[in-house]
Amino acid sequence: MSVQDVTTVAAMNQLAKASGYKISQINTGQPNFGLHKMSLSASAQPFWLVVRELCLHGNVTLYPYGGPYGASQVTLAPLNFG
Repeated sequence: MSVQDVTTVAAMNQLAKASGYKISQINTGQPNFGLHKMSLSASAQPFWLVVRELCLHGNVTLYPYGGPYGASQVTLAPLNFG
């Protein structure tokens, strides 16, 4: 997976498509969430390593309380959430 100068949401959607995992963002009510521009290149890397890089470069973190799909989904939240 390689993305250049895309929003965090676009990178997240591309990772979901490439991996087959459900990846969503928590509804925070923050209008700019997921609009941070980022670039990421991860070829033949484990899924969780790519998620870590996406979080680092996309200014987001894993949401530890699940989401609408429970354990079968990765949910992301802003770094300053909660």
